[in-house]
Amino acid sequence: MNEATMTGLYVFILLNLLDYMTTRAGIIQGAHEKNPLASYILKKYGFMGLYAFKFILTGLIPFIVYLQRNDISKTIWIWNIIFSIVVGINSYTNARLAGKKNHL
Repeated sequence: MNEATMTGLYVFILLNLLDYMTTRAGIIQGAHEKNPLASYILKKYGFMGLYAFKFILTGLIPFIVYLQRNDISKTIWIWNIIFSIVVGINSYTNARLAGKKNHL
């Protein structure tokens, strides 16, 4: 595995952790999970279920990359851009929700 792929995987793991943290913070403030599967898991199993779901998915992607043993660094970085946007949207939503609570 080349260095770009390894770095991409580390960033992918970090972004998924940030996604979980910002999603959890938003839900606590009153936001709703937009991913239908994650929403179902959250309703059925709570935050531990959501954490397990994210943990499994976050571990599955690096495992698939390892099995392929070819350069898919571009694919990993595309996913990193997508998760960066998700974390940004979550953070923006959380800031707006926090601002509304401070004005009540």
